[in-house]
Amino acid sequence: MKLIDSTYEILYYKVNNGLFDERLVIWAIDMLEAGFDSEHLRILAGADKPYFHFYLNDILEKILKELNIEITDREKITDNYLYYMISQAIFGKETPFTVLKIFKDLCVSSDYEKKLMDFYLLYWAKGDLEYDTVQWYWPDADRSNIDKVILDYFKEWKMKYEEKNQ
Repeated sequence: MKLIDSTYEILYYKVNNGLFDERLVIWAIDMLEAGFDSEHLRILAGADKPYFHFYLNDILEKILKELNIEITDREKITDNYLYYMISQAIFGKETPFTVLKIFKDLCVSSDYEKKLMDFYLLYWAKGDLEYDTVQWYWPDADRSNIDKVILDYFKEWKMKYEEKNQ
């Protein structure tokens, strides 16, 4: 059975020590609805606020073992998460600028990891163009085309990911 798409987000934040909020509980509910089942998945689906980091982390560890979900390949987990978020933007479930902001923050927190730099630069290009008529982050991007530039970049990145992972 194929994991639900939001698993990419959960795994990304799991290996980066974050995301212990209602998204984790929603993921557990969605997993159950998709046909996955385990003792700890049911426990997590019933969790309520306040969410305690150590408690949720312990339950998530057990779920990953119960469902045989591997989390050792950090690069693949990162790429899968980028793919998931880019898909969210392309299909209108998130705004491209919201996704860029998330990626910009990831870039900063990862000490400016190379694979995140284009997203970082696009974020600042778009941000500058919100307040000014010029930006210096992305070649040939201006107010008239920045949204298309971002969406085209997302589509190109997604296509390369899909070719690499066939």
